[in-house]
Amino acid sequence: MKKFKLEDIQKVYFCAGARNHSLKSSFKNAQLFYELDERSAAYKALGSCMANEVAAVCVTSGTALAQCLAAMIEARYSEVPLIVISGDRPKRLHGTGSAQTIDHMAASSGIAAQQVEILDTELESFELDSVNFPLHLNVLVDKDHNTSNSNELASIDELQEFVSSHSSTLFLVSHTRESLRGMVQELVKKTDYVFAETLSWGKDLSVIANEFELMSLYKQGKFDSIVRIGHTPLSKLWRVVDTDDIDVFSIDPRGLSGLSHGKVCSDLDVNKINALDVPRCSLEPRPKLEIIQKYPKSQMSWLQSWQQKISSNAHVYLGNSSVIRDFEAVQTKNFRTYGNRGANGIDGQLSSAIGIANSIDEKLYCILGDLTFLYDIGASFELPDNLEVIVLDNNGGRIFERVGITDEIVLENKNIGDLALHEQISVVHICAEQTLACFRELMS
Repeated sequence: MKKFKLEDIQKVYFCAGARNHSLKSSFKNAQLFYELDERSAAYKALGSCMANEVAAVCVTSGTALAQCLAAMIEARYSEVPLIVISGDRPKRLHGTGSAQTIDHMAASSGIAAQQVEILDTELESFELDSVNFPLHLNVLVDKDHNTSNSNELASIDELQEFVSSHSSTLFLVSHTRESLRGMVQELVKKTDYVFAETLSWGKDLSVIANEFELMSLYKQGKFDSIVRIGHTPLSKLWRVVDTDDIDVFSIDPRGLSGLSHGKVCSDLDVNKINALDVPRCSLEPRPKLEIIQKYPKSQMSWLQSWQQKISSNAHVYLGNSSVIRDFEAVQTKNFRTYGNRGANGIDGQLSSAIGIANSIDEKLYCILGDLTFLYDIGASFELPDNLEVIVLDNNGGRIFERVGITDEIVLENKNIGDLALHEQISVVHICAEQTLACFRELMS
């Protein structure tokens, strides 16, 4: 093939993802197959290429690309013209540790015979005069490519000055390899403006009750600055403030900002944080979540009921996407929670839980969404005795509906209803419609 255009592609194995979703319209002449597992999808594309069709696999950002590398290796050494297309986060977030952001080009370096990186705005006119396979086309997707990165390195000694120069600072405590519960205990003595995420092991101490209250306070302009402690937060707020004008001081032991602006410090000095002089900010009594009672078959309602039955300090592994968010939203008890939040992929979740169970004496509960479970179903055939797996079957991929995506990538045809599962695995049927309605009402 001398010249290459996207319109030359005959088949695209399209994997579910919000970042690559907008790329669907670029494949004008291709037959699209909607896929769950990027590794499998990449090999399907490889097979189509072996049958002399022009085929590609299209994936979202983060670990999704890494799942394609094995097929790319096979294509490289078999001289098969495989095309891998990845939707990526914007350049301003590269190297920041932002959610679902890894170095795509570094990942495929040495495997792809040719790497090309372009903006999503350049796709329509994209053309290569010559091409080498396997080809990795990395597409930077953003609403505004003019925003740049303005992070500044800072010292922990600057933190007091930062807090003192603002009248209402939010302390957003995410997670690290160690528990941050003790730090949360000290912060809530100083101010009500503390939101501790579930993986901090201090969620039950958080004065701000949940993500919905947090977003409401932000929209009301209740705080004028943010101190983020730990790794990249789960909270939607973190994605919102990336393009908003608010002062941020990030204390991350990895030295990663997690967004494109603000001060960044890698010295998580617990003693200095605990000794901070913080302007006192108070909140009215926290709102109740009566709305959840309107939707008894929703995911949040089920998780709330489940938490009430489980003893405090239980070990709980939480799958990504909606499971960890909804679990956190209704959490009022202390649980020792785990999850894969480094690159936020849904791959390998059950396997990770098995590894934890193999390394502790206590019982571990593992709660996963149906697609997350199906992605790692091969790990389910041999489970440790101290592991209980709960699969929330909401008919697949409903996290996308929360960001306005309601088309084929929801993968409604993927279900676990007919599978014969291990006795330690239970399937809970969740009403997708009630779950979405409940979420939307809480966000309004």
